[in-house]
Amino acid sequence: MRFNKVAVLGLTSLLAMSLVSQARENQSDIAVAGFAYADQGDQWLYREDYIVLPDNRVEVVYSNQSGDVLARKVLDYKTGLTTPSFYFHDSRFSVTKSAQVTDALITLSLKTSEGEEKTVLQQESKQVIDAGFTHFVRQHWNELLNDQAVEFFFALPNRGENVELEVRKVTCEGETVDVLCFRFELANRFLAMFVDSIALEFDEEMRLTRYSGRSNLSSDAGKDQDVIITYQYFDQGQTL
Repeated sequence: MRFNKVAVLGLTSLLAMSLVSQARENQSDIAVAGFAYADQGDQWLYREDYIVLPDNRVEVVYSNQSGDVLARKVLDYKTGLTTPSFYFHDSRFSVTKSAQVTDALITLSLKTSEGEEKTVLQQESKQVIDAGFTHFVRQHWNELLNDQAVEFFFALPNRGENVELEVRKVTCEGETVDVLCFRFELANRFLAMFVDSIALEFDEEMRLTRYSGRSNLSSDAGKDQDVIITYQYFDQGQTL
């Protein structure tokens, strides 16, 4: 947990911040950087650089401590702030995930060395895709601040389905200042007992500052991994 390991996380953050400053000398268009740590908070795993592209698109570059690019993702928000189409490619394992939004349909694709699986879903009224979850929180900010839980559907290319989730405001752990905390979990209360939730922290400007949960980037061993990601904003007008 973060607040039991603040000192350790702080030391690794200093190294991460130093490296991203070096990266900015060569790539000044990085708007936001995320630093991912093992969920114990004692090991820096990778960095996410968010680069704003023309036509309402954002590229995310995932790299390791040596600066080697592990994966890339392009988000296209022309299909909606909460429902961006996206294309993700992990060059280490030649794995590709994508979601293409057209009209009321979502085409999910997962391509691995074993082949490609595609699923076409009907878009729900409260639909969220990939990084659109932060915009969903902002759209329902007042409801959440009034302690209302908000349900929605989240499209998962890995599973080829829409999963019903809910988000609610929770009490932040430890002594926090000017931070609001939210938790995402399965809307089905029984199933939620067996699946880890996702914890988010936002500042008063409604910017995501910390994510705790399952990463969309596999470990070097190709396994799912839980991470803590802290975010630094270089472009103060940018949000995730």
